[in-house]
Amino acid sequence: MLKECTTSAYIKLLEGLTTEIGPKSYDYWPPKTNYSETSCISSICSEAFWQKVFQSRCKLYVVDDPSSTHGFESVASEEAVFDILNESESQAIRKILVGHNLSKIVRPSARMRQCLTMASLQSTYTCVSPAYLRSLAKKDMNAAVLKKFWKNNGNVFMKNYLNIICRDCTSTDTLNGCWMLPLESGRIGRFRHDFNLGESYFLFNEDSKVLKSFEDMLKLFTYNSDKIISNDMGPAMIKNLKIGTSSVSQNVQEFCLDHVEALFNQHARDTALREPERYRAWLTLVWRFLEKHSEDISFESRIASVPILSSKVSSWSSPVFISMNDFENDMTILEQSNTDLTIMLQSLPKLHIVERTTFPKRRREREQIHGGHGLSRILTKIQAAARNADMILSSFISKYWNLEQCKVR
Repeated sequence: MLKECTTSAYIKLLEGLTTEIGPKSYDYWPPKTNYSETSCISSICSEAFWQKVFQSRCKLYVVDDPSSTHGFESVASEEAVFDILNESESQAIRKILVGHNLSKIVRPSARMRQCLTMASLQSTYTCVSPAYLRSLAKKDMNAAVLKKFWKNNGNVFMKNYLNIICRDCTSTDTLNGCWMLPLESGRIGRFRHDFNLGESYFLFNEDSKVLKSFEDMLKLFTYNSDKIISNDMGPAMIKNLKIGTSSVSQNVQEFCLDHVEALFNQHARDTALREPERYRAWLTLVWRFLEKHSEDISFESRIASVPILSSKVSSWSSPVFISMNDFENDMTILEQSNTDLTIMLQSLPKLHIVERTTFPKRRREREQIHGGHGLSRILTKIQAAARNADMILSSFISKYWNLEQCKVR
């Protein structure tokens, strides 16, 4: 009788109290203790209560809604999402829960949270936990939710969120599919345990010995900010995704010089023809970087096949972008310090005149006509242009140059 009738009646009484006094009704719940240590009547009743309360459909739990002006809303255990995290973590992720339109969030008192934890509530009903947050993060809407609150609440919010959802992960498998990657563009990327070329992301580690010029290097990738993990979030991501220590092929990689050629070439394919002026503006950043870090020839050598030279070709209005390898092998000449000579060279068909500002400073003087190498190169490339036009050299020159008016100083 004590276990059945008294317990059922008391649960109904609590339901009525919940409607009237809201969260204060938790003060009337019996304590959760080790009942094997005593056999008094109160302990027998308490034990029966905790065995029966989670089976009840009574609305015993107050919805935590600070904005409500219509009294207290109470729900049954199967409707509730129980927030039994510690206070700081609860505050950190509450906006995420609300953003996912979870309207039945129950935040019990500290004493009740302890009792509910002891009663193994998580094994029976929905509780906010790292695993539960990961399940929300795998929903597409999490990208928009996380983006909004990261923008409004800053990096501390994001770091707390990442620390919580990555807690208790035995491997990155459990994070697979989560929209959780804060990107330089302000958007949110999706983590994949398996590498996928279509949605790969890069993380710049400022502690890396490979990147001596971290801040300057990062500026070169502003065009690709949708693929770069936020610099401010780098340490948190390295810690939580175990980047640099894991042998698994995931879609977040620590940036290294081996990635430069592929990323730059992709940018050239996407932008050079469609938006030449934008691409040329980006080249200014590249050459500013190269001149500032001219001692690091390993970087320059890795982009020898990337079109980072801006050239002009006779009768073409838009710039033509070529690589350092093209400069060595094709009909290319560096823009000369003598303006008249440069104009004459530009009048020859198929000859690429590379702008001085997009050419290594240490080699500019060597390519000028007053030096032996520069003169030899110019003559060789003019001869190649003549052969390309299927003309003898003298006829080719006389066709495009008025030799009587030519006077190069």
